[in-house]
Amino acid sequence: MVMLLNQALCTNQIATNENTKSEFYQILGSSLSKLSTAQNEADLLSVVNEIKRLETMFPDEWLTTYYIAFLDLKASFSAPIEKQEVLLKEALLKIENLKQNKSANLSEVYTLEGYYYLAIIAQNPAQNGQIYYKEVISAYSKAIAYNGENPRPVLLLTLFKNRMAQFTGADQSSFCEDLKKIELMFSTFTPKTKLDPNWGEQQLKTAQQNCPSQE
Repeated sequence: MVMLLNQALCTNQIATNENTKSEFYQILGSSLSKLSTAQNEADLLSVVNEIKRLETMFPDEWLTTYYIAFLDLKASFSAPIEKQEVLLKEALLKIENLKQNKSANLSEVYTLEGYYYLAIIAQNPAQNGQIYYKEVISAYSKAIAYNGENPRPVLLLTLFKNRMAQFTGADQSSFCEDLKKIELMFSTFTPKTKLDPNWGEQQLKTAQQNCPSQE
């Protein structure tokens, strides 16, 4: 009798967890869908605020924290100087929190950390580039070490090294060939869920515009 009761309680708990998870994905999906119609920084930050409320409701879920940091970083590239520091500070805090979340995808977390240092460099390329370029490379390399099939850190590291080569004179003759390989990585990559990070293809297509057509 006791065993049957325990089994029933366990089954009910599983059902409750599944319902909670379903609710979480539904709300997050609704918030993220608004990004496609975001016209400016204000629209972007409105979505961030929605996700922040969701993060409070579901504190153990890593995707809310991830998207807050990701969208803060995206907004920082076009935000007025006085807002950039606030966005970058919050993004870094969220990234550090993600590192402590056992359910977080560390390959995506370290990709985000590399993206953070890239945003820092973008504030003052001449000064910050010399200071933080190693952090960018290190973070993307860690992301690749955690998951070599993740196309995002591979792409971002390739693009970053290509930009550096313009100043260092390093050989980048394989750049377009490397992008073609990354294109294949994107075509075979499947995120764990529909809401897991799956961005980067637009950056890839933009970079390939300067490459000769490959049939």
